[in-house]
Amino acid sequence: MTAISSTSHQKLQSLIDHGRANIRLILAPPRTGSTLVEALLSQNNGIQASCHEPFVMLGYYGEDSGDGYRRLIEAIEKNRSEMNTPITVLVKEMSHWLAVKQEFKKLLPLISDPVLFLIRNPLLSMESRIKKVLQVWGMKEKSALIDWFRSSSFSVEEGSKRNDLELQCRMLDKFAQSHDIRNWEFLLQKQFAEQDYGMFGELLKIGNLFPLESAGWEGLQNEMEYLRKEKRKYMIVDGTEFRLSPEYFYRAICREWGLSDSEQKINWDGRFEGVDIRLDKPHYRLWYDTLLNGGGIKPPTEIAAPLSKFPENISQYLKEVAIPIYVKAFWSESRIASEISIINRNETRLQKIDPYISALLNPGLFHVKGFGVSKEHVETWQFWKELLLASLAREANYCDKEK
Repeated sequence: MTAISSTSHQKLQSLIDHGRANIRLILAPPRTGSTLVEALLSQNNGIQASCHEPFVMLGYYGEDSGDGYRRLIEAIEKNRSEMNTPITVLVKEMSHWLAVKQEFKKLLPLISDPVLFLIRNPLLSMESRIKKVLQVWGMKEKSALIDWFRSSSFSVEEGSKRNDLELQCRMLDKFAQSHDIRNWEFLLQKQFAEQDYGMFGELLKIGNLFPLESAGWEGLQNEMEYLRKEKRKYMIVDGTEFRLSPEYFYRAICREWGLSDSEQKINWDGRFEGVDIRLDKPHYRLWYDTLLNGGGIKPPTEIAAPLSKFPENISQYLKEVAIPIYVKAFWSESRIASEISIINRNETRLQKIDPYISALLNPGLFHVKGFGVSKEHVETWQFWKELLLASLAREANYCDKEK
């Protein structure tokens, strides 16, 4: 830890130790609905300040962690003059950013209340992340992408270009035309509708455009393991379950954090502006379109794509890393479970959009003939079945040994 980060870390610790502040922390992999949950919780009267992804400079650029602690201190001091009681700051951070240089080992000891981990079926969160990254390429130039195009058959004449973004877009259009599609935008529309991302595999491997570690699952696992070893309590909420019954999960989280759950609005009029998010450029706004479109929390409608629709290296990562970590977290005793009435009420919706989470909730579905199986999902369903049945067998063996 450098002197700068050490100083700001010590100052934050002093504010907490002297009863001037406390932190409620949301940690999550990307595209799990964490900003939506952050927006909802930030409205609670027990939250006086919020700090959205303070460690972005550490996670995205590898810079010193001091910037993150300074942003937390600023959020506290901005509100402290108005209150004699401790300032409660709601912090939402990406699990893989706090995993950089194991920064979570410095931040988590400062937090006394249970950390809230958000999870979501990696088939859904990975697909959402791929779609956003591909869309961003039409809005923000990427030098590694341009260099790759220049060395490939998709290079174009550069004499009349106005800027790098224009050049990049022309090259993206040429890539689309190689697949008999008019331009990049139409190609994305077609592939998104078909939930087929295989043709983008070569592009997603370029440089650091789509690092798999930024999917956040290894970081999430390490942070949970750290808290377990420290015998610290934490809670896990699945983003799909949350959206099926936001009122129930909101109340459950408030109980764990000692917050009042009265007069909470799950839905709101117009655009929500309660979280300090950088929105000055289109490619920033793109990542928060669900929140910015207004109207509050909507029930989930996204249908999980099968493994066969992802590029090979991403499919392998999902099978070997992301999904096993997700399943373990979903079955953890720390997960806030849905009420049985909620599960029953939403059973049909769940089975239609995500048979995999349905099987997590009810493993007996694996023995229902034809359930979860369609032509494209056979491989994914078989993988999921083998993984979950193996997990159940290990749990049974463990319980037998305990006896």
